[in-house]
Amino acid sequence: MHHGFFVLLLIVICSPLGTLAAPLPDPNFTTFNTQNGLSNANVYNMVQDEQGYMWFGTEDGLNRFDGKDFTVYRYASDDPNSLASNNITALVIDSQQRIWVGTDNGLSLFNADTQLFINIQTKDGLTNNRINAITEVDGELWVATDDRLNTINLDNFKISAFSANADGSGTNEAWVGSILNEPNTVWITTWGGGLNRFDKQTRQFRYYTHHPDKADSLSTDAALSVFRDSFGQLWVGTFNSTLNLFNATCDCFTRLQPAVDIEKIAISNMIEANGYVWMASSAGLLQMNMRTREFSNYKMLKQFELGHANRDVRTLFLSSDKTLWLGSASLGLVAVTPDDFAFQSYFYSEKRGEYPCC
Repeated sequence: MHHGFFVLLLIVICSPLGTLAAPLPDPNFTTFNTQNGLSNANVYNMVQDEQGYMWFGTEDGLNRFDGKDFTVYRYASDDPNSLASNNITALVIDSQQRIWVGTDNGLSLFNADTQLFINIQTKDGLTNNRINAITEVDGELWVATDDRLNTINLDNFKISAFSANADGSGTNEAWVGSILNEPNTVWITTWGGGLNRFDKQTRQFRYYTHHPDKADSLSTDAALSVFRDSFGQLWVGTFNSTLNLFNATCDCFTRLQPAVDIEKIAISNMIEANGYVWMASSAGLLQMNMRTREFSNYKMLKQFELGHANRDVRTLFLSSDKTLWLGSASLGLVAVTPDDFAFQSYFYSEKRGEYPCC
């Protein structure tokens, strides 16, 4: 089983603390697929630059969208300044507004002036070419790979790597999935080592793992994603259909177990908007009411797509104009504007005009 795939997965579900409602009628939405110029129907990551362009990572190239047309960047074997690979696995824009592209064959830095790429691979010092996540941390780019956590100095591009030893000096597993940067702490998910916590002051790691005899430990050591909501709550997604809520007072977790009918829902990431957490999932678009912890879902299918049980949503992004973007497996892109949710507002609030997004 290829662990790199699972960086896209965050198992999220409801529990005794929350219930899953029946699927809601889909909002109005616009779809974009290969017929519209998108290079590939599998869209797994996205960002927006300061000019307002949307960038989408697919299994066949990097796409820039100007609101009307797609510009596609691909790997070319005869061009060393093309993308490192067509399979885009991560995207981030750093504090200097540079676009970094993670692939299954290394890291690519896009030069907006020349429209060319600088590629960084194992021959340059990376420990592995399969990139799972990229996050900027205090002047460094932290790069999660299939073989250890790498750092790149953003001024001189010097590459370093943490060890994979459970002695506090590095992560306790080599496979690193996702990274959450906070003022004093960096949270890191691993496959097999649970959740790792890096203290920026002491530069030591602490490990949160599963203990079979402790119900308040992490539900499994296969931790996939980590998210902090606006209430300050830290959520950890795992690969055993459990969402873990971290309690800093006791350094322990509350496990939210799934309903029977959604036992194996896979969620790629979460965003928060207007009192809801929105989740990309294999069962469509999920939402959780932040106040009640009630879960609802949308299948997100057009009439001509009804041969599918639902849209397998892999990533979410809220753009500057409050459009909710969904990237999916096999079914391309979806754009949902705030007005597209307006007709359903009565499902969510007794107050007219309070829309669930965005």
